[in-house]
Amino acid sequence: DYYKMKVAELFSKKRTRAIARPRQVAMWLCREVTSHSFPEIGDAFGGRDHTTVIHAVKTIDALRLKENELNHDLHVLRQLWIIWKYPLCGKIIRFSPTGNPVVFADRKI
Repeated sequence: DYYKMKVAELFSKKRTRAIARPRQVAMWLCREVTSHSFPEIGDAFGGRDHTTVIHAVKTIDALRLKENELNHDLHVLRQLWIIWKYPLCGKIIRFSPTGNPVVFADRKI
């Protein structure tokens, strides 16, 4: 939903920028927030090779240093994943400087 595209497009063979960049972001996010290996992530994305995942992670790591909007998107997506993974009944979750999720404040949602 974040990039306004169908989930099936992330797993398709299409390589247009409109699809490839969100796919790279999704691969980067999988690597950041899970313990899955490059081959496991590649398999999950339509049987892609592990080197494709490595390329995606390196690409997003490099771009996030240059593009503030991408860096913001990555921050928001990590927040959304943490909230989905660790639902705390309305608690607001933020990341510590080390990247670990911490409860920032209580708030009714």
